[in-house]
Amino acid sequence: MKKAFFSFCLAFALVVSIVVYCTIDISSRNDKVVFTENVIKGNSNVAKGVKLDLSATYGNFLVWDSTVSFDNTITTESDYKFYPTGYKYISENNYTGVNLMNYIEYGDHWNEDSTTGINKAYKELYDSLKPGEEGTKEITLSDYYDYYPIHVEVLLPGLSFHHMAYRNIGSYPEWAGIITKLRDFFKIPVLPNEKLEISVSKPTESSYAQTIGLGSGSNSSEAFNLYTLSAVTDEACYLTFDPKTTYGNIIDTSLIPGGFGIYRIPYITDEKTGNVTSLTADDLSMVHSLDPSDEYIHFCASHDKSELMLYTSEKGKYYLTVFDLNMNILQKTELFKDHGTGAFVETKEDYVVFWGIDKEFTVLVKNDKGEYTVDMHTKLSEEDFYIDVNNKDTYIDIQMFDSIDYKNKRLAIARTLYDEKKWMSTCGFTLTVFDESGVAYRGDYTSSLDAGINASNYVDRCRILNTGENGITVNFSE
Repeated sequence: MKKAFFSFCLAFALVVSIVVYCTIDISSRNDKVVFTENVIKGNSNVAKGVKLDLSATYGNFLVWDSTVSFDNTITTESDYKFYPTGYKYISENNYTGVNLMNYIEYGDHWNEDSTTGINKAYKELYDSLKPGEEGTKEITLSDYYDYYPIHVEVLLPGLSFHHMAYRNIGSYPEWAGIITKLRDFFKIPVLPNEKLEISVSKPTESSYAQTIGLGSGSNSSEAFNLYTLSAVTDEACYLTFDPKTTYGNIIDTSLIPGGFGIYRIPYITDEKTGNVTSLTADDLSMVHSLDPSDEYIHFCASHDKSELMLYTSEKGKYYLTVFDLNMNILQKTELFKDHGTGAFVETKEDYVVFWGIDKEFTVLVKNDKGEYTVDMHTKLSEEDFYIDVNNKDTYIDIQMFDSIDYKNKRLAIARTLYDEKKWMSTCGFTLTVFDESGVAYRGDYTSSLDAGINASNYVDRCRILNTGENGITVNFSE
């Protein structure tokens, strides 16, 4: 017994020694991270004043923290730490508010008792098949619904839940009242001729699979896709949506109390934690009417949550309309021409970036009067937008960035460097600096932590911790 115990202790000590040796060996060889620059366009002098913080990990136990400073020269400071129990991530909370959608294409948990809605359609198709067969059928949605079924998702501090439109509301007794009130409020009649193609297969065996299953579906005609835009403040969630079909026709919103516009859902918060304890859906109301012929791009609260910012496309131009929380219009500002390719918004404490996916963007800042004014407007040329003008697949994806900062008419975005040849993300980064003329500088920076990596071995290689607070952060130090 003593001999066995001694052998166990010896083996355990050997394992620990190997782990410590490997840790020290990996650490000592890589304690100083080196980034190698590959200039795509311009000169890094344009990035003077940019500071980039980046964290990479090996197995979540070793973490390298690096700071790359762009001054007269590019300098890198790095350090590493060993976390015996693993690195603890700091998650970023993305509270998007109250989100309503009409996801109904997929049948889920339909069974012998499915007598309504999309589940009934799937059950009918399923029952018509013989074991081993697959079937496809085009249905008219209005044969199964009078009003669009609504998927409800709530993401607020201290309160989160979601309920799929095709599931039994009884499975969410705590939130059933709120879900019912939201669905009763937003009654939108189904288009009379909206078609949906559904598919399902019937197994040869398994009685369970014969009475419950999943299907797949897709729209094959004019359709209405509900997706609300939400703005979250300390006391309420405001929401709206684009009331047009896939063919651009305006849907019937006459059954919504007050008609089409901006809606307010107040909630109760805990005074100590600030967490939302309940939604007061009884007080849901339309608080500002909107023109249903306009296109609604983005809706959010200002960084301090004291204002609401609505981005629209009206008669071929983008606009920003700012409201106070009493729904008084504080300003309406024209941005630039809408080329029909869509847009997205990044809202920060000191500035707002409105990106047109058609190679154009505007940066707005607040003036002394508290109004948002255009501080920089930039159009990207073909040479700016495409890394290789002869290869349209090499465009700069301005939507995909891990961090962004703006100062003195320069906008910097940073993202994890992707290795196109190995089809994998790396521990390097890409930095792009824009000015009013376009892309002033773009460089790819490969990391020494990626030396000799095996792309097929995802676990046994270094990786950026993740995006946002734990991964890459870029800012102007001057």
